[in-house]
Amino acid sequence: MGEFFSSGAIMLCLLASSSIMAVFVTRSWLRSPERTELFYWAVGNIMGAAGALAKCLGFLEGPALRIGDGLSHVLIACWLAFFWAGLRAFDNRSVSLRIVWSAPLLWGALTLIGNAILPASAAGLAASAFCCAGWSAFCAFGVGNSAVSAHETTASRRLALAALCGAALAQAVLALVLFITPGITAYQTLVEGVFAALVFAEFQALGMALIVLSRERMERHYRRQAEIDELTGVINRRAFIQQVEALRRRREDEGALALLDIDHFKRVNDTLGHAGGDQALIAFSEIVSARLEPGMVFGRIGGEEFALYMAGCGQEQARQVCETLREAVAGASIAIGDQTLTMTVSIGVSADQASYADLNFLLGVADRGLYISKRNGRNRVTALNASAGLNLIASLMAENKGADRRVMRGN
Repeated sequence: MGEFFSSGAIMLCLLASSSIMAVFVTRSWLRSPERTELFYWAVGNIMGAAGALAKCLGFLEGPALRIGDGLSHVLIACWLAFFWAGLRAFDNRSVSLRIVWSAPLLWGALTLIGNAILPASAAGLAASAFCCAGWSAFCAFGVGNSAVSAHETTASRRLALAALCGAALAQAVLALVLFITPGITAYQTLVEGVFAALVFAEFQALGMALIVLSRERMERHYRRQAEIDELTGVINRRAFIQQVEALRRRREDEGALALLDIDHFKRVNDTLGHAGGDQALIAFSEIVSARLEPGMVFGRIGGEEFALYMAGCGQEQARQVCETLREAVAGASIAIGDQTLTMTVSIGVSADQASYADLNFLLGVADRGLYISKRNGRNRVTALNASAGLNLIASLMAENKGADRRVMRGN
């Protein structure tokens, strides 16, 4: 049983798992060479596998093969350094190769210090424990403080953070014990086994986090693509309704919904072609998006029609916001080829003072306001509250029924 849990047996397991991970990540990088993080992780896993192999060779007899024992510590330190570089690239942050290649220098400096205190057999191990503790803490700091991780509090990031913090603490304690208690070297095999077990556990946790983290990012990317209007870059109708409904559940206060429709858009397409119409839609989206405030949701719901939800806005405040947007659109000059385009927008606003109205009902009232804006000459804002919109729709339905009865009497 003791032999099974020896550092040699653990390193053989590490060699097998790191080799499999190295093949897997390298193959992924070859398929997607533009993903820099996969390159760093592939190199790191190859170094981890090489370090495990060197450590296994170090257990054999012969001075030449004993060199592998020291080399293994350097390679394992480099594995953590390249893991850190991959995390930086994964979060679209710059990577300093000087920092990455400082791993062997750090290990060498710590080994020289250890030689002055410990027997040669333990100095390299203590230096490696300190080096791995430092790099684990450095990686944990990067995971926790990444600008991207602030928006990605996923299970895989928490797993990586927990593994790195736990490994940093355990390896730091092991290194301190080696430096403070030189007599511990009498249990060299046990100490080496503890170090190997720590490295193996950290490698397994980080490898699992790496796979899950990449998968989560890919799923989020595809989900994001499904929610974004490809032409304008704003959210589509389905995502708009989902986000607005979620926002209204969180905020049980008043809100307003506006429908914005570019005036005479067919004329733009006929004059400038569909490419010109596309540029007009993009420019309109940018004008509105640049003026959004917290609590606002903006999306394209079809053709030249867009929707804007304004949480916490009453009818008058929403009307003023939409007037500002209308003036910004009317005052913009859009260069399309050798021509300059100006456009206007008609807006219908539906205000819900108590956040009790169904979203589809608010859309219906806003659509009625948009119809009124179009009927009254376009390039204007018509704001209705939910109750007024309900009365207006009821009166219109009554008028339609009356018209139907007159038609039937005429027949």
